[in-house]
Amino acid sequence: MKAYYSGEWKAGDRRIEVTNPFTEEIFATIPELEESILDEALINLKEGGRELLKTTREERAGIFKSFHEILFRRKEEIAQAISREQGKPLREAELEVLMSLNSVEALAYNTSLIGPRILPLAKEASNNGATGYTVRHPHGVVAIVTPNPQPLILPLTHALFAIAAGNAVALKPSRHSSLVVLILVEMLLESGLPPRAIACFTGTGKKIGRALCRHPLVDHIICSGSLPTIKDVRSRMSFVTSQFQWGCVSTCIVGKTANIELVADQILNTAFESSGQSAFAPTWIACFEKQYDDLRDLLADRMRQLQPGDPFDRRTSLGPVTELRNANRLEDRVKYELEHGAAIVTGSRLGNRLFQPILLGECSLHETRFSRKEIPGPIIGLTRINKAREATGVILSQRHHILTLFSKDEDWAAREAMRMPFNNVHVNGIPTWKDGLICLPGHPLRTGTREASDRISDMSHIRDVVFH
Repeated sequence: MKAYYSGEWKAGDRRIEVTNPFTEEIFATIPELEESILDEALINLKEGGRELLKTTREERAGIFKSFHEILFRRKEEIAQAISREQGKPLREAELEVLMSLNSVEALAYNTSLIGPRILPLAKEASNNGATGYTVRHPHGVVAIVTPNPQPLILPLTHALFAIAAGNAVALKPSRHSSLVVLILVEMLLESGLPPRAIACFTGTGKKIGRALCRHPLVDHIICSGSLPTIKDVRSRMSFVTSQFQWGCVSTCIVGKTANIELVADQILNTAFESSGQSAFAPTWIACFEKQYDDLRDLLADRMRQLQPGDPFDRRTSLGPVTELRNANRLEDRVKYELEHGAAIVTGSRLGNRLFQPILLGECSLHETRFSRKEIPGPIIGLTRINKAREATGVILSQRHHILTLFSKDEDWAAREAMRMPFNNVHVNGIPTWKDGLICLPGHPLRTGTREASDRISDMSHIRDVVFH
């Protein structure tokens, strides 16, 4: 398939092979674009943004209505494309398409959200009798860098709300989920979006991704990915506004009075979405001695019932790990934990990218890496503790940690939650990437479920017009 920029589909000089993670067969290629194409492409994108701003609210709403109809008509095809390219089970892919349809619907049938908005002037700007108003304006060119675990909904949501606010959009998808995003662009063009108002730059993050983020014609950057990816982008970007969303370690502390059936339900419902590759998947369970053996046995029994296999088989619970390098890293992590006293309770590697979910017991409190580093794969580490502070003591330096406390004693849980510095502490429930987690300390921006009007605001900036 071709990349899309400057209003045209272009093949590029070099190609990247697209591999089905389950069969490991090459079924397509995408262009590996170079930095040299960006100057002309982004000039055209600027012009496309100006063309978009000439459309009325009703015309832009018409684009979203048409897109909603096309996405609904092609929903089965797109779900299959997600499973084939990313590897998640078809039923998970269908849910992602359904959630995407809901996001589009918010724009297609609410024209008040679209375009510039005039707001009352802030009090501090109206001193000495001055009057005026505040107007929200689009940023200009919005670059959107997305990972592979949610190959449709993340680029779709960011792109549509950016377009609703009047921005031109430059998409840079993961090289492991580019085909899905190219289909997204194809549908937007079919819906009537000005051809030069969108681009999709395919290739590697080290080449085209880094170049895009530091380019002077980019006005706003949205990047979702691992913490190392975010750090790399921040170190290279020009002085522009940005939104960052990154995954982090998610820990569960299971107290003396916890309902272990509830614990097991919550862990199984969240830990293995997208084969454990979703952001915020719980991987480290610190369990009080009293509950440890029972929880270990219950988790092991339920994990053995999960069915890894072909994503297109409706009986499949877990598809393959998308990237081979992450599958290899997962195996290296198991070896490390075993060298430091852990033991495999259940699970194993079944193929290059396919795993029966792995449960490691007796993980060392101070040596385990489960408490320090996110692991993109179907694995859980279990550690014995006698006090909650044994577990929190080793993660206190990680401000972006997500912590769940399981206990029937809610007073105890509330006291523990109040003394901890983490941005997210939950009691008797594990959040998912869709739950609206805080991603920046001291900043109100949240990922996941948010009001459509808030997402529009993220894609614009304010200007005051003051009369003295």
